[in-house]
Order: sequence, then structure tokens, then C-alpha cells
Amino acid sequence: DNGTAFCLPCIPGRANPLKGQLACAACGKNTYTEAPEAITCTAGPAGRTAGNGSASCSACSAGKRVNSTDNTCVACAIGRFSDDQDAPACKHCPKGFYQPDNSSVSCVPCIPGRANNLTGQKECTKCKLDEFTARAEMYECQRCPAGKSTANEESASCGDCAPGTYTINSACVKCPSGYFQPESRKISCRYCPTGYYQPENRS
Repeated sequence: DNGTAFCLPCIPGRANPLKGQLACAACGKNTYTEAPEAITCTAGPAGRTAGNGSASCSACSAGKRVNSTDNTCVACAIGRFSDDQDAPACKHCPKGFYQPDNSSVSCVPCIPGRANNLTGQKECTKCKLDEFTARAEMYECQRCPAGKSTANEESASCGDCAPGTYTINSACVKCPSGYFQPESRKISCRYCPTGYYQPENRS
């Protein structure tokens, strides 16, 4: 029989650091070799995985970005997201959305009663008293129209100015002491008549 005139190179995913071997060893878990003739296997960058005998590592998953310095995977910060594998950068959540968690693949819309006019935020802002947003994904809260108000912050709608209040500059204002208003949506309060009094606001 003829002898062997040459040696075979280790294929990608295998390596051999010793002379006179019968075979190349498969790279272990989370290590790899991309090129043939490898002497040792290389550990995968942080955040990437590889099975036994791998010639490459996994892509950075959505919710992470690739660090251009060392090729590791870095989680997207609060207020940011990535929806693709091996994203070069995380995106800011747009206006009307927020994201309170790291490693996110999308953003959360502001619910009615809240708004957000900035990008990259971790939460939406509650609408103040006498302001509202009727829909999700809103940038700004709206003032209630004249003669209407909200009972609380974070409201999705306005109601009529209640008895005990009057309308001024499109806002509902409590009647001062000594005055009253038994009806809704009025532009002034009434004096307490003789023989009566009112020591508190909003009567």
C-alpha cells in the first residue's frame, strides 16, 4: 500500500493543538473556529452562543445591539429597543410610547389619560387635572373645553363642570366661601341669600 503523502486540515468548527493526531477535536460549547487549520477554538463574545463543533456564533438577538469594539451583545437600555438581530444600535422609543425595561424588542404605547412628547422615555406623563387624552399614543394632553372638567388626573375624557363650580378661562373653579351654584356648566356662582351662609369652597 502507498503511504500518506499529506495531512488533512482541521475544518471550521474543529481544532488541533498537538502534533501527530489522528483527528481534530470539535470545538466545545460557546467556542468556535471560522477558518480551517485552527490550532485552538475561540471563545464566543459575551451574549453569543455556539453549539459543539460550531464554525460561528449566534447573532445578537432582538432587544440587544452589537458592540462594535469587541463584537459582544449589549442589552438595549430603558427607553430604547431593537427589533432586528445583530442591530448596530438600539432605537429610542418614539413620542407617544415608552419602555420601562431593558432588552426590549418594542415600545409600549401611552394609554388614554397619559402622554409623552419626548423620545426614549421610561414612562408616560399623567394628564393634569382638567386635561385629558382620549386615545393611546398621544404626544400631549389637551385642555378640557369650556364648561367641562375632569374629576381626577390621568383622565381620558372631560365632563360638565359640576354643581359647586363655575367656568372661567375654560376651567372649572370652585365657588368661593359665601357663594354657591346648584347647577352645572355655569359661568358664575350665586351669593348665599339672607338667612344662609357657606363657609367652604365648592358648594
